Amino acid sequence: MITRCYPEKTKFKIDVNLVAGMRSSIDQYDSSDWPSITDHYIGIVGEMPLYSTTEQAREREWEHKRRVGTAKQVADFVQALANRNHAYREMGIYLAMEARSQARVKQGIANITEQIGFLEKVATAQRDILKYEAQVIENRLALISMCDNDSSKNVNTYLKKIAYLPPPKSTEHNL
Repeated sequence: MITRCYPEKTKFKIDVNLVAGMRSSIDQYDSSDWPSITDHYIGIVGEMPLYSTTEQAREREWEHKRRVGTAKQVADFVQALANRNHAYREMGIYLAMEARSQARVKQGIANITEQIGFLEKVATAQRDILKYEAQVIENRLALISMCDNDSSKNVNTYLKKIAYLPPPKSTEHNL
């Protein structure tokens, strides 16, 4: 999808080589009646080949770099999504363990340090979620910037749809 939305390539491609030359006439001919401009001559000539292998090689290299860059951005986007989703799963586990630990502390079965340990893990998972969410946004914006203005809105909507996580179902647990 991203490679199809690149801005249109320029139609004005030209490979121009400039060649400079100089001629000087030093008494080879009787130039007494010639104008003074003919004694020395400097010229610049432009050459435009009809078929430019240099331009084609440049275009292939540019297209390769563009596709590799796109592939890297897509991979980074997907990796950030996977990391964020993993952090959410970890946080769910740690929240459940912290609630269990809280109940154990209330009953006097466990020490408060157990509950504090799970609270620290919840905080770490929350920090990871925010970090990976920022990476998701960064990579989404990078992918959008690869598109022209007409396509970028559709690409943005699509990427947001992929990255969207529905809110958790609220279930009340009575412990």
